[in-house]
Amino acid sequence: MFVGLISGSSCAIGQIIKGLKHGKLATRLIDWDVASDWETPLSEVREKLGILPLID
Repeated sequence: MFVGLISGSSCAIGQIIKGLKHGKLATRLIDWDVASDWETPLSEVREKLGILPLID
């Protein structure tokens, strides 16, 4: 994220703030047992982990 800002990439500060807020709400992925959710649809895994889409 910060590399993009430094390199001059165009990104809205609002999107960065929204991404940081969403990141705070999500479950730590290091604690997630991937094997238990291997066959689970991605939408259900996202809901379980509290991962919200950046695009509403």
